Amino acid sequence: MFNLMFSIFPILFVVVFGFIIYMSFRTFSTSGQIFRLAQQRMKQELEASQPKPPRNCDYCGSSLEPDETECHDCGADVTHDNKG
Repeated sequence: MFNLMFSIFPILFVVVFGFIIYMSFRTFSTSGQIFRLAQQRMKQELEASQPKPPRNCDYCGSSLEPDETECHDCGADVTHDNKG
């Protein structure tokens, strides 16, 4: 009986300890992914909340609204400048 306990205990210990290590790595991996997703979303929200720089016509210099495709003063096409 005593010999049987000595032969089963190390095997049982290794299996249980291995399972604990496996689950801890899995938990840390999942939490890392969640952290990266949260960080990415915060970065996107920050970029979206930043005000767009003012746009000016390349030809006459008048100020433009962000969605304008044609200058209201000189009529020049300003779609290439739509990036902001």
